[in-house]
Amino acid sequence: MTYPPCISGGPYRNANGCAPGACCFDKMEWPELVGKSGVEAKNTIERENPEVTAVIVHRPWIVTQDYCCNRAWVKVSDDGLVIAPAPKVG
Repeated sequence: MTYPPCISGGPYRNANGCAPGACCFDKMEWPELVGKSGVEAKNTIERENPEVTAVIVHRPWIVTQDYCCNRAWVKVSDDGLVIAPAPKVG
């Protein structure tokens, strides 16, 4: 899995001092993408928030626990559809 380095600037803060829930972006969560294809979700997220890299994650859905203002995990089912919880920045 490849994605840009985490923008955090310290534990839970990015270089601009933004913390979880306040990453300085207008769009941070995409509940409307649950049930859509993972590729469609990735493209939508990156189009709607160009500061974020969407990373598609397949079963067993293991991800790092760090909080990154420039990443959104897109967890998908075995058939490639986005599952809950909805993709969001972090």
